[in-house]
Amino acid sequence: MKKAIMVLALTLLAACVWADSTIVEKWSVYKGAWFEILYPGNFWEKPSLKDRNNPAKYSSVFFVAPEGNVEFYVMAPKYGMEPVDIALSQEQEIVVAESKKNERGLIFKDTTICAKDGSYMRLIEDYTDTTGPNTYTRRTFSIKYKNQKVFNEYRAVYEMFKNSLMKRAF
Repeated sequence: MKKAIMVLALTLLAACVWADSTIVEKWSVYKGAWFEILYPGNFWEKPSLKDRNNPAKYSSVFFVAPEGNVEFYVMAPKYGMEPVDIALSQEQEIVVAESKKNERGLIFKDTTICAKDGSYMRLIEDYTDTTGPNTYTRRTFSIKYKNQKVFNEYRAVYEMFKNSLMKRAF
């Protein structure tokens, strides 16, 4: 069933993807330790944090646009894990906005970070489920972008990237 959903998602994404002037003609599938996600086919993968239960695979990965002006990130471990690879760098960055809400054990945290030299901004979206049998299930997404124009160009692609995440239980 999951494979059929992934094929359907790939078909839909291949047929029609928009983001202002940015067209994604091909999507690729990244298979992490406990997840699969679609990313623009012209981006390059940069695996980051190895999975503690499956060290041959990764729990987090960056996807970088060929121009280097935008970068997507996902962390989706089987169990709780801190996204230390996107932690705030006190020397180089400042938090410009932050929000957190807890809805019946589902914790949503958004953080917007700006480079002190103004060279980029980052949006980090962290989702933690503290309910159910797999307590502290987490998924974290981030987009790093050069300026607001680039963010606006890639916003829809980033949303589709996030929505394509499929957690696996093997």
